[in-house]
Amino acid sequence: MNLFDQLLMDLSSAMHIPLRAEQGPFCKIHLGQSIRVQLEYDERKHTLFGVSFLPQAPSGLFAENLYLEALKSNYDTPLIFAYSDHTQSLALQLALSLPTPIDTLQSLLATIQEQALLWKNAIEQNSLSSIQRAVPSKAPSPWTLMK
Repeated sequence: MNLFDQLLMDLSSAMHIPLRAEQGPFCKIHLGQSIRVQLEYDERKHTLFGVSFLPQAPSGLFAENLYLEALKSNYDTPLIFAYSDHTQSLALQLALSLPTPIDTLQSLLATIQEQALLWKNAIEQNSLSSIQRAVPSKAPSPWTLMK
């Protein structure tokens, strides 16, 4: 049993849902309310990657503002927003070095679920008000980090 299979077995037990690797080191997790996270294990880097694709935003000013808010939020979380050419939508991503405690992974999956649902609802409602309140208005200065 490799590290990814062991991780899925432990995560399955902790989350009380059946998880198994698909073809290769991949696994899809359904987190309710149509939020799915795809996990992929890179054995060479001992890294677990996760991604949740958000719905497509309608083109125009709303989409531009949505992408701007996504960029603003990238500094404040272990999750990273990226644009997927394949789905033509935002993708919420994480990268995690393994081994890592299962409770840490569960916490990150809960954060992905919460954020993906927040952004999904904003896109479907064509309203940025809920995510603008969730994104800090000013990034910390790199100079304050140097002491």
